[in-house]
Amino acid sequence: MNKRTLWKIHSIIGLIVAVPLLLAAITGSVLVFKPELKALFTPQEVLAEPTGEGRLTWDRLHATVRQAYPEHHIVGWHRMEDKGEADEVYLIAYGDSEWLKTTVDPYRGDILAEPAVHDDIGVYFFDWLVDFHYTYLMGHLGMLIGGIVALLLCVLGVLGFFIYRQFWVGFFTLRWGKSWRVLMGDIHSRLGVLSSVVFIVLGFTGAYWNLTHAIPDIWNHGLFEHEEAALPSEPMYSQDISLSAMVEDSQKAIEGYRAYYLSFPWEPGVDFTFWGAVSSGHFLRSPYGSTVVYDHQTGERKSVSDIREANGFYQTVDTFYRLHFGTFGGLTIKIIWCVLGFAPALLALSGTFVWWKRKRRGKRV
Repeated sequence: MNKRTLWKIHSIIGLIVAVPLLLAAITGSVLVFKPELKALFTPQEVLAEPTGEGRLTWDRLHATVRQAYPEHHIVGWHRMEDKGEADEVYLIAYGDSEWLKTTVDPYRGDILAEPAVHDDIGVYFFDWLVDFHYTYLMGHLGMLIGGIVALLLCVLGVLGFFIYRQFWVGFFTLRWGKSWRVLMGDIHSRLGVLSSVVFIVLGFTGAYWNLTHAIPDIWNHGLFEHEEAALPSEPMYSQDISLSAMVEDSQKAIEGYRAYYLSFPWEPGVDFTFWGAVSSGHFLRSPYGSTVVYDHQTGERKSVSDIREANGFYQTVDTFYRLHFGTFGGLTIKIIWCVLGFAPALLALSGTFVWWKRKRRGKRV
């Protein structure tokens, strides 16, 4: 396949995904700094100053939230990696299916925010932005579209390598004296080459997450239909269960384990699942790669999954979290991910401009 044909394919794909790619790139670049931005704009809801005594016990924190919101189920508890951040607690009111979120100071037990819809743009803007980034606010359809766009982003990156495989020739020379079309074409090719590796990584990891979630859901429930959520009016797990005992047991079940997300029963019959990290020298290990499951009535351990013992496929997928969000190399990597992650937006604009100018020139001829 010659270069001209590859360029045409590259152009067609670029035009098809230009708008959704632009939106995903803009929102994704912002979300790289989600924790920092939340701390900047809503510090009273997300920051928690550590004390010398450390965190309160899980049972005490659990009891505090239950007492504050007795007409709600607790369905999820997110302990942050940063010790200076408040815990996020997810709730569902009895007889409802809408997930609400509040934040809790884990050192003092203070409720820092009243429960609100977890992706309400007016309350939790950055959670709304996450939903927009992955689904374009269109549920299963949007997630499918996002997965396809991410996959095509990978294709664009690979095609770009072939089209501009001699990119080093005059790489640092922009033809300023030529037309806008020529200048934009130079910027497009050089920016694409510089950022291609990063957005291939972002595209592939994003495509995997979206498509592996969207396709089974669409297959089971249809494109525009959603599974009817159960609306129980009583607790979905035994109120005698000790959360502290389960967390302590999880640390015995997996050496060096720390749970970061505690998934509570969100519908009748579902058990507790703790998602956490293990001590490891692998800098790409995610904070949610290992799991321990507990019975929702007895609190007895039912299963254990240590990412260190998983096969190569699951170990690779576990690296996607750090790779996609750029959380594996401190502030420097975050800045690089933010800047180069925004490149697809600029490429969408510059590529569309070049195509439009070529089309106009063709009509004049």
